[in-house]
Amino acid sequence: MFRTTLYVLLVTVMFTLLAACGGQEQVQEEEIEGENQEYVAIVNDQEIPRAEYEELILQQQTMYAENGFDVTEDEEMMQVIEDQVLEELISQALIEQAFVERNIEVSDEKVQEELALIKSEFEDETQFEETLLASNLTVEELKELIAQQVKLEQLIASEIGEITVTEEEIETLFNQYVENFEDEELNYEEVKPLIEQQLMDEKRNEHTLQLIDNLKQDANIELFV
Repeated sequence: MFRTTLYVLLVTVMFTLLAACGGQEQVQEEEIEGENQEYVAIVNDQEIPRAEYEELILQQQTMYAENGFDVTEDEEMMQVIEDQVLEELISQALIEQAFVERNIEVSDEKVQEELALIKSEFEDETQFEETLLASNLTVEELKELIAQQVKLEQLIASEIGEITVTEEEIETLFNQYVENFEDEELNYEEVKPLIEQQLMDEKRNEHTLQLIDNLKQDANIELFV
């Protein structure tokens, strides 16, 4: 269950950072001719360091290289990566600014409470630590993910609305699975939590897209790449 919990945290945070990639036309961006050596964009007076931008691009190149792909030789792919990284940083800045402007905070007690729930899904501390290691996470990084997740859900709830899944929606998706997997016998009560989580993830992503679009509409963004 922890893998599911961790997956949700990672996907939610990363989707938040990538969500704006499809909505660039709605951003009030002003492209400045030439490059700035110190930063690649200014988001509502917040500078996005060029060093951070280049580091994230390098991480993407390394990730592809580990899977046997040298993207540095593919100009089109490199442009996609550069655009995505820039949008990640812009989206992250907008959300962090929204947290501050709306006084959205999460207490250490809340983070510890959520962490304890995650740990309770393991047989022991060793299994928990091994799973963290396999996920390339430290405990502190996990706690930061938890904090970001909690704050993001608070922001979405205040700006877009609470994320809820109805029994009818779960049953509808279950029936689709039954039709698609006729050779397998599916037990509704057994798969219900997984279906509910899937629907929650989908709705969270939709709400995040809408949130990013709303923040961009009111943003002043200057690009220097």
